Amino acid sequence: MSGLKEYVIGIRRTSPAPKVYLRAVVSRCSDGTPEQTVSIGPRPQVRPFNPDREYLISIPAGAPTEAVGAYIAKHGTSSGDPYFFLDSGQRGIERVNAEIGLSLVDPRHLRPLVSQGGSAIQAQQIPATWMVRSKGGKLFQTFLEKGIVALGGHGSEPSIGDIGQYGTRGALQARVWERRPDKSPGAAAYTTRVLLRFSQEMQVGARVITDNPTGWNPHYAIGTVTGEYRYEASWALGLDRYSHARSVQWSQAIVAKSDLPSRIRGEFGMRPSIYELSPEAAAWLSAFLRD
Repeated sequence: MSGLKEYVIGIRRTSPAPKVYLRAVVSRCSDGTPEQTVSIGPRPQVRPFNPDREYLISIPAGAPTEAVGAYIAKHGTSSGDPYFFLDSGQRGIERVNAEIGLSLVDPRHLRPLVSQGGSAIQAQQIPATWMVRSKGGKLFQTFLEKGIVALGGHGSEPSIGDIGQYGTRGALQARVWERRPDKSPGAAAYTTRVLLRFSQEMQVGARVITDNPTGWNPHYAIGTVTGEYRYEASWALGLDRYSHARSVQWSQAIVAKSDLPSRIRGEFGMRPSIYELSPEAAAWLSAFLRD
C-alpha cells in the first residue's frame, strides 16, 4: 500500500438528497482499522469512524483530495443513483479513475493480514464476491453441470434480448418498462439495476456463490466467473427464460448454512436475485477456501 493515503468515504442521509463526504484518518485501533477521522475543510472536526456507513478508500499520496471530494459530492447528490460510488464496486472506482485521473483502490477487495503482534505485514487481495440465486434451488444442479450462472428478465423476457444492444441504462430501463407496463417505474428501475449488475458490474475473476435452500441443511456452491456476459436463447441453456448467462468455474467446495458464522449468516439469505456480499463475508469465504 506504499504511496497510497487512506481516506474515509461515507454517506449522510439528508434532504432532499443524500450527501457523500470525504474524511481523513487521524488515528487507528490496534488492529489497524480507523478509530478517528477528521473532516476536510476550513473547520475540521474529529469524530469516531462509523463502520456501518463509512468505507476506506486509498488515494495516491499527493493527489488533490479536493478534486476527489468535489467529484464524489457532485455525483453523490445529483445522479439518479446517489449510492453508485459505494455500491457499484470496482466499476464505480474505475469511473472515478477515468474522470479525474487518479488511481483509487476499492478497499472492499483488500484485506490486510495482521501478525500476532498486531502489525500489518501484507495486503491480500480478496475478489469481489457475488450471490446469484438459483430460483429456490431449482437451477442449482443445472448451474453446476453447465458451468454457468444465469438470470431471467424478471418477467420482461423474451423480448428484452441481449443487454449489450442497449447503449444506456435509460434505454434498457425503457425497454423493460415497455415489456411490463403493469409495473411501476420503480420496478422497472430495479430490474434494470439487477440486469446491469449481472452483465457489467460482476466482472471476470469475481467470486460467485449460488444457493440450494432445499433439504435439512441448505448449502452454497462457490465458483469463479470466467466469462463475460452473453445472451443465450432459453433452449440453448435448457433453462426456462433464463437467457442472461455468465460462465463459471465451480470449485469442489460446498458451504453448509450451518457452517456460516452468525454475524454473516443473514447476508446469505437475502432476497435479491444478485447482490455483492460484504467485505467481511468475502473474507470469511476466502479463509474457508484456504483451510
